[in-house]
Amino acid sequence: MKKIMLLTAICSCYTSFLWAQSQNIIRVKNVEDLRKSVSLKDQYRYPNFTTGTIFFFNGTTIDTKLNYNVLLNEMQFLNPRGDTMALANEYTIKNIKIADDQYLYNPKVGFVEVVNDSEGVKLAIHPMLIQVRSEKMGGYNQSSGASSITRYKTYSDHNGRVQHLDIKGDVLLARHENYYLVDNNNAIYLANRGSLLRLYSDHKKALNEYMKEHKTNFTNKEELKALLKYGNELSAK
Repeated sequence: MKKIMLLTAICSCYTSFLWAQSQNIIRVKNVEDLRKSVSLKDQYRYPNFTTGTIFFFNGTTIDTKLNYNVLLNEMQFLNPRGDTMALANEYTIKNIKIADDQYLYNPKVGFVEVVNDSEGVKLAIHPMLIQVRSEKMGGYNQSSGASSITRYKTYSDHNGRVQHLDIKGDVLLARHENYYLVDNNNAIYLANRGSLLRLYSDHKKALNEYMKEHKTNFTNKEELKALLKYGNELSAK
């Protein structure tokens, strides 16, 4: 079983934002097995398994019921008996379509969802659940906010397994999205200034001026979409 991947500490301003979005907080009581403790509604990208198509690099396709498990970071399907199974050999998959959504696979990240499928550089998101705070057990085995400690972790196992956390007390999870830039070869890069200027190397000056004028936030989906729209327009000229 692969070890749980840990996310680096999140800055205090982002932490404040998460707490402001309290409706996104999921409280898990006395964690032993996250797969059983987190509701199916919170685990999955879609309310139900939805008809989708898997496109392979060898040209073959498969139509099946699919859903993306955010907690386990895996694409799952229903077999003929209705059992939930995880896709294997993801490296053979070119892309996946679920309804109107497109997914790409990257071995270092997992599946990412393309959110602006246009000509040129694309924007993709990688949804996940992160632990934003764990509370120590107070007297009489009760969870105590006064004795709370702050830890920042994410658990992402490409084998589809989640080890239980070495924590007693309630665990608070929040939805989070990492943003990536996708080039014409479907290679992905973490969305930041360096990656952007690398992908638009012929338009660095114009893009730097745009980012300065618009104060582009690389953690804001709509601002990133606007930035890529501008970059793709420059490249098309």
